[in-house]
Amino acid sequence: MGSFTDFLVPRMALARLLREHSEYLDPKTIDDLFHKEAEKRLPMVADPEVREDLLAFLKMRPTAYMDKALRRANIPEADLDEAIQTLVVKFLYSPGSLFGRWDVRYPFTPRFKLSVKNGVITLAQKRQRRAKRFQQLPADPVAKKPGLADDPIRDFRNWIEMEYGEPVARVLDQRLADKDTKELIGQPGLETAYAVKQAVLKIKAGAVRWSHSHPDFLLRVARLMEREAETMQRRFGGKELIGAG
Repeated sequence: MGSFTDFLVPRMALARLLREHSEYLDPKTIDDLFHKEAEKRLPMVADPEVREDLLAFLKMRPTAYMDKALRRANIPEADLDEAIQTLVVKFLYSPGSLFGRWDVRYPFTPRFKLSVKNGVITLAQKRQRRAKRFQQLPADPVAKKPGLADDPIRDFRNWIEMEYGEPVARVLDQRLADKDTKELIGQPGLETAYAVKQAVLKIKAGAVRWSHSHPDFLLRVARLMEREAETMQRRFGGKELIGAG
């Protein structure tokens, strides 16, 4: 294989692995991804201390370390899985520089811990900016959508758009209007059935967070999205959720 192929193939495999799960990767799978990358580089390490550090990293649970760091940054429980997967993609796939740019003359574990710290800070800052923008919105920034007669639901819909983007809000609009989300497949941001199902998962996670201050509406939204998730699973169960894209 050429050097570019060596670079590209494992990243394509990781991308497929991340896409082929209807929900987020389990901690053991994520830990294995980190450990396999470390094992590949073990033969390249000549310095005994650096080698000892890398062997210690192989006994470490990277997922648990990231989880703890995210909790210290006050990332809500409902968002931890998504935040961890965001870090995994950044570290191992895009841009994938955690291992890709590691100078094997120096210990790896401090590099990993610093990368986690910087990644968590970036995620926390993004959340703070989104929260600030939402707080600055006027009382009714968009026209009422079908099925949004109740103020808490309308506010929730606006928050979903600010937090997760317009495509996810579009899925919520579709369900609140009692329409089939299958109709959205192929639209920008919702090109596959997998993308629609991920949007449903984000809405459910957002509902849990929103319920802390609006508990009266949680059951309504949760049931709404649970029905849709079951419908999507019956139609597109398994790998068919990946779609052509």
